[in-house]
Amino acid sequence: MRAVICALSLCCVSLACAEDATEAALAKEVTLTFRRTPLVHVLDALQERATGLNLVADADVLARPLFVTLTAEDMPIKDVIAQLLEEHGLAQTRWADALVLHLPEAAPAGTPETGKGNKTLDNPVSVTFMNLSVIETLDRLKARYKVECDVTTRGRVAAQRAGARVRLRLRSMPLRNVFDHLCRQAGLEWSLDPAGVVTLDAPRTEGGLDLSVETIDRARNPQEDVPKLLEGLKSAASRTGSVRRLLAIGAEAAQPVMDLLADERDPDTTRAALEVLGQIGTNEHHAAVLKVFRDPSRSLEERVAAGQALGNMKAEDAIPSLIAALDHTWFSVSETARQALVRIGGSVSEKLAGYYRREVAKADGREGLIYRGLLIFGEIGDETSREVLLEALGTEGGAREVSIKHHAAIGLGMTGNVEVVEPLIEAMTLAEEKRQFQVVNYIGRSLTWLTDAQNPPRAVEWRAWWEKEQARIRARIARRKELEDSGLDAQVKPDLGGLKMPKDR
Repeated sequence: MRAVICALSLCCVSLACAEDATEAALAKEVTLTFRRTPLVHVLDALQERATGLNLVADADVLARPLFVTLTAEDMPIKDVIAQLLEEHGLAQTRWADALVLHLPEAAPAGTPETGKGNKTLDNPVSVTFMNLSVIETLDRLKARYKVECDVTTRGRVAAQRAGARVRLRLRSMPLRNVFDHLCRQAGLEWSLDPAGVVTLDAPRTEGGLDLSVETIDRARNPQEDVPKLLEGLKSAASRTGSVRRLLAIGAEAAQPVMDLLADERDPDTTRAALEVLGQIGTNEHHAAVLKVFRDPSRSLEERVAAGQALGNMKAEDAIPSLIAALDHTWFSVSETARQALVRIGGSVSEKLAGYYRREVAKADGREGLIYRGLLIFGEIGDETSREVLLEALGTEGGAREVSIKHHAAIGLGMTGNVEVVEPLIEAMTLAEEKRQFQVVNYIGRSLTWLTDAQNPPRAVEWRAWWEKEQARIRARIARRKELEDSGLDAQVKPDLGGLKMPKDR
């Protein structure tokens, strides 16, 4: 009994300390200026200035084109966050030892209890994951904290179809809460078996498109009345049901929906049609969607929805127009174009490289294309992208030198490829010599993203650490690649029973 009381007392003390640290961090006054800064970088800046503050943004928030323009002078961090929430229509909830920023209707529920009482999972840890897949994230957790964890086939399918990428920066938090936030961002859930093995799986709860229902709908009524459903898109009473039925029909409904969209002017009907095309359309249906995206008379919501649909449709024919929109004066349009190009992937990097090199060579080159282009290269991360980013990191001279270098450093960190660690360390050495400390700090941040190491932003320390650890890290990556290439799961039929998730895009 005494042991139980002591354990409960320690737990209460730990929770109280975490609450006190959060309150102290939120009360800290900061002086900052943000101009058209992506929300994720604003959150990073706030965390860098406040030890003990864990800020997490939901995947739905990170997916939105949110830019911040704000000046804070000796302002408490809690007031800065309040302004961010008000400006972008977001809400916040204290959950799992962090402050979670989310859409108003998507607050995390309850207090997570999974893993509580497990010695390994109760240990406080600090992690940084930037633009990693779920598998890569688990690989780092296994290697660093010696915890057995895996993801089921259903979970892999769900995460891949949702395009889940993990962006977390957490400090002094129980490992079990790291799993809570990882799963929340990836749309998964986790469990712990008696042997202490952590398993991530797709939830069997409400939310998303139910594949089993879709299959039943197709079998029951394969000759759905498409014209009637198109009319249903125009009525608020029948719109949701019509969208669901059109999605169930699939590719055969794409052309009729595109024909409807070509002449449609009602914003609600337009967004419903875009929702459908975003899931069942392909490049051949891009024309009507691109027309909405480029139309200045359309509402911002319609143009953003059109840009998102182009990305989901992998509309390669729209790539030149999306690249042009990277410099659009409406932040939401330009950021939506960036996200769409990342989603399309494939040939984007080759085409974008040509545009980027032409613009960066001009004294008055389009800065939106230059800087957003570097972030796109980072998220695509292929060979061409890395080549352009390394060129940018080596920029010498000109008014944009520091800005290009720090965006290139961010992009290289997003690639997730450890082959860029050594060039980054060399660039950090040069930036130190030139006293470009903003570049030094961004390179240090990217090195942490790539390696999960928490070294100070000094080249000599990173070089010593890399010489010692690179063999181990390369061996770990090689083992993961060997498993992926072996196709051990290739003959395993996915268990899709009860799985609810978006259609493959």
